[in-house]
Parts: sequence; structure tokens; C-alpha cells
Amino acid sequence: NKFQNINDLISDVKTCGDYRLDLLTYAWETDTECAQHLKERIDKAKTIATGTNILVIIGYSFPFFNRLIDKQIFETLKQGDSLKKIYYQDPYKSGEFLKNQFGIDNHIEIAHIKDVDSYFIPNEL
Repeated sequence: NKFQNINDLISDVKTCGDYRLDLLTYAWETDTECAQHLKERIDKAKTIATGTNILVIIGYSFPFFNRLIDKQIFETLKQGDSLKKIYYQDPYKSGEFLKNQFGIDNHIEIAHIKDVDSYFIPNEL
């Protein structure tokens, strides 16, 4: 058996022979081999965003360093013209800042979910 424990499995996933690929990348890492993987994930997120009518945001603070990526995804959401409602799960912030930060129309409802004991799943889904 190749794997003795979970650490062996993780090591094998992260290391393909002599080639090592970090599983965690950041938006500002544009000069690494992982940058292409990040771009592919962003493209996939934009494809999903195009047809999204209900968005659930769980515990994301929209940090300044990731503003360009967030903006790209919200621009795609707005272009798709199907977004009707946003659920924002956070114990403190209501999510209303999203309207100003990303130019979201006032007709798109933002529901604040204060309960953070479990991941929120809306009834519509």
C-alpha cells in the first residue's frame, strides 16, 4: 500500500514526482505556475456567475487585496442580468456595502443572515 496515513496522501497530491504544486494560491500571485490554475478557477467562477440568480456569501470579508478578482466576478454577475437576491451570512455586516462597492442595483435584495452556527442554505435552493 502506497499510503500509510493521510499525510502520505496529501504529500502525494501536492508532489507529483519532482513537480510540486501548492494547493493554496493568492490573487496577487501572477508569476507562479499556480497562476494559470488560478485563472482557470476565476474563469470557471465567471461561467457559474453568468446564470446565478441567488448568491449566498458565507463569511467572506471582501479583503482589499482581492478587490480585482471580486470585481470581475460581480461584473459578470451583473452582466448575466439574472441575479435577484444575495444572502450575506455574517454576524455583524449586513452585506449592504456590496451595493456601493460593486454597483449592484437596488432592486436586488440583500438578506442578512446573522446566525453563523451552520452554513446557510436558502429555501429557494
